Parts: sequence; structure tokens; C-alpha cells
Amino acid sequence: MYCLGKTGSSLLSSRFPVDVGQADIKECIAAVVVDSSGKGRFITAQKFLEQVKDGDKRIYLVNGKPLGIVNRLPAPGSFLANIHQGARCEAAELNPKEELIIQALAPLLKEMGLFLVGLDMIGEQITEINLTSPSAVRQINQVMGKSVEKEIVAAMVRHVDAHSNIINMSEYRKTS
Repeated sequence: MYCLGKTGSSLLSSRFPVDVGQADIKECIAAVVVDSSGKGRFITAQKFLEQVKDGDKRIYLVNGKPLGIVNRLPAPGSFLANIHQGARCEAAELNPKEELIIQALAPLLKEMGLFLVGLDMIGEQITEINLTSPSAVRQINQVMGKSVEKEIVAAMVRHVDAHSNIINMSEYRKTS
């Protein structure tokens, strides 16, 4: 469930936000934090960003560097930039402010060991950092004419090779 207003809220148990139209934010939150059995549920909330009408950029960062970008534009009359809910994908570039944000964020991501993330930005603001399974590789490939998955794997192999302290097993077997 997704509520419009000064704040948007999305159920963590829901895979995709659902537009329920204009609603009083307090009523909306009250409706989603307790299910029909009275059991509480977790929600996430964020300020509604009007700039979503211009799109929600997904930026693939590999070892802190942008590898691919797609802008997801909501369908006419909607604010939902989810591909699965009718958003249209278009090619995009980073503007200077977005580049600065990524440069500032990259050292923290590296320090935390986050090699591959999907960074979402609306109106030069980070709205989400996807860690476990960032999507949109196919859409990035379509709009950028790339094979991002191959570049991701190649970067991972280079990273492992550069940071590997694995024992040479043939040498290990000779000594044991």
C-alpha cells in the first residue's frame, strides 16, 4: 500500500507500492500499521518527492563507481516509478550534483564492503540503496546498449583477484 500526501508509506511485506489515491496521511498510516487481525506491521515512510514526475534514477554502483543508469518514468497520471507498475524506462546521465553525491557515498559503501548496490535517486536525493538484489540490469542494457551483467562479473573477478588471499591448493597439498 502506498499513500499520497506529504509523506509516502510502503508496507515492507508488500513487494510493490499500490496507489490508493489522496488520503489523510494519519488515516493511511493507521490503516497499514495494523492488519485486519489487529497484528502490527512494519512500514517505511519517506517524504513524497514531486520530482518523481521527472523519473526515479536507478544507478548501478560497482565498487563505488557508476556502471549503468536508467531513469524510470511514471505512467501518465501516476507517481509510481516501478517498472512492474507501468513505468517507462529511458536513458539517463548523472548531473554534476549526482556525481558529487556518489563520490561522497562511495568511500562509505567500500568501507562497509558493499561492492554492488542499486542507488535510487529522485530529484538529486537518495531515496533507496538496494543491497541484496538490485534490479533493472535488463532495462539498463536496453537504454544504454550495454551488457551490464558482463561488466559486473568482470569487475567482481578483478576485485576478488586483487583481494584474494586464497592458499594455492596444489602447494598446500604438497606440504600436508
